[in-house]
Amino acid sequence: MLVKAGTGIVVCAVANEAAGSSEEFAILDCTCASENILLAAEALGLGAVWTAVYPNKELMDFVRKELDIPQHVIPLNLIPVGHPTGDEKALDKFDAKNIHWQKWGGDF
Repeated sequence: MLVKAGTGIVVCAVANEAAGSSEEFAILDCTCASENILLAAEALGLGAVWTAVYPNKELMDFVRKELDIPQHVIPLNLIPVGHPTGDEKALDKFDAKNIHWQKWGGDF
C-alpha cells in the first residue's frame, strides 16, 4: 500500500513525554492520535489504513532503522494516505448485539 500511496505517516510514542512517563499512556495517546488521522483522512475524501508496527519487534526495528528513529521512540504504526483508486467503501460492521447499555443510578 505504501508504495502506491501519496504519503505515509509513522505514528511514534515517546514514553517520557506521556503522563507519568508511562509507555502504556504514550501508546494509548498515539492510538487515539492514529484514529483521528484516519478519521481526518476519510473526511477529506482520502484513503488511509492503520498498518501495525508495534508490538512486533522485527517491524519496529525495521522502521527504526529505515527512518533513523532513536531506540527510546516507539514506532506504533504506519498509515499510508492517498487517493482511493476504486469504489470500495468501508464495511458497515455495526452489530447492535455488541452494545450493552447500563442505566446507572444517582447523578452524573
